[in-house]
Amino acid sequence: LTIPSQLGQSQLGTFTPVESFLGALMIGCVTFLMMLYIGRITGISGMLNAAVTMQYDNARFAFVLGLLFAGRVLLQFFGFAFEPMINAAWWLYVLSGVLVGVGTQLGSGCTSGHMICGVSRLSPRSLVATAVFCSVGVAVANLATCRSFIFGYEGIIGAPKLLGPSIVPTTLPSDALLVQILTAFAAILAAFAVAPLLRKLSTKVFDFAVGLLAGVLMGLGIGIAGMTAQSKVLGFMAFWGPWNPSLALVVIGGVLPNMVAWPYLLKPRHPLFAPKYGLPTKTKLDWRLLTGAAIFGLGWGLLGLCPGPILLIAATGERNALLSLAGVIGGMLVYKVADELSGWPRTPYLWSKSEQKTA
Repeated sequence: LTIPSQLGQSQLGTFTPVESFLGALMIGCVTFLMMLYIGRITGISGMLNAAVTMQYDNARFAFVLGLLFAGRVLLQFFGFAFEPMINAAWWLYVLSGVLVGVGTQLGSGCTSGHMICGVSRLSPRSLVATAVFCSVGVAVANLATCRSFIFGYEGIIGAPKLLGPSIVPTTLPSDALLVQILTAFAAILAAFAVAPLLRKLSTKVFDFAVGLLAGVLMGLGIGIAGMTAQSKVLGFMAFWGPWNPSLALVVIGGVLPNMVAWPYLLKPRHPLFAPKYGLPTKTKLDWRLLTGAAIFGLGWGLLGLCPGPILLIAATGERNALLSLAGVIGGMLVYKVADELSGWPRTPYLWSKSEQKTA
């Protein structure tokens, strides 16, 4: 297992309530600002798929670039966001990535699109999808003994321990780290505040800037919250051994504030700088949603990785993350081919491409 030598001392095996909550607030702010400014759902799998399948869009392409840049920023200034990855077989990382890639496309979203954005809007499809992929992820994450026997590694939680409920140790950030996190947060919010001035130059430049800033802030939020750590994700899902509740704060900080804000956000007929909101109109709970969410949950629970963290860790040059990213991209391309051959109808959005071009 090789990791970049710049990685800092990891705190991710511990409960980090302050960092996790602040990271979740960053994630929540991104989803709010993207909808407020240009009316977009901030679904990472959708953004990545658009880049992979050459559906060129300034904001989406810039968002992916912003995520990759955020990975380098985290590595340089917030080294605690990364930890050595599970020493599993290379093919398992590829398989996990393929499942994530296919599942997110078939199920129309991942943790960001369905859980952060969809649950915040109380979307029935997102509520069901989130329940499905979380349930499947938890089930897979708890197969610790099967991991060591079938896949050849112990897993971050080790073998089952009947020692009663317990929580991993709690750590709090130093004053210097807290100032560093808040400064980065404030700087990006300030950049968002002045970004509308770029509309005087070009709408495309403005969309690119908004997407780039959103990607950077989302990436920093994911890393600081701890979602780049398999120990945190699997430690949250697993019932065996000490429990790590850090990711519960992602729901508290990323979802609950938006539940309050989104009804007011969507009251105007259009966002600030776009003609309409790009919200899914499909409401049917069909087999594609349920199957896709289950497949995504299988890939997520297998190694604790979903699209955002995979991109961020891959940006550091970590081999296993690059294997997962290759799997995700391959899964998305396989789904695209199968989808085109099948002729299945796609999920319609309120904001069509023709309306985007005339905006």
